[in-house]
Amino acid sequence: MEHYPIVIDLTLGDEVVDILGGQADVAVRFGHLPDSPLTARKIGDTGQVVVASPGYLQRHGTPQEPEDLLRHNCLRFNFRRAEPNWPFIRDGRDFFYQGQRQHRMQQW
Repeated sequence: MEHYPIVIDLTLGDEVVDILGGQADVAVRFGHLPDSPLTARKIGDTGQVVVASPGYLQRHGTPQEPEDLLRHNCLRFNFRRAEPNWPFIRDGRDFFYQGQRQHRMQQW
């Protein structure tokens, strides 16, 4: 910082900012970058987990396969992305499952 003094204003949120429009100089995004004139560099991997309370599982049973989620009430936090598929890995391969009874939470 001594040789190159800069000021960093860090804003955290789940909105997609318009970098080309001047809203930000740098953005960190999760997920796939749609066709865009922006330059992207992968900086890591993230994951998601499927969780349920012990009481819910006692009442409704424990799903063993992604397809079992069809008979469960699911809530997914998706950071304002409208991706309908849930990513899983099966036998070492990516597997995308589209659940039916999903509720989406945009923010808390």
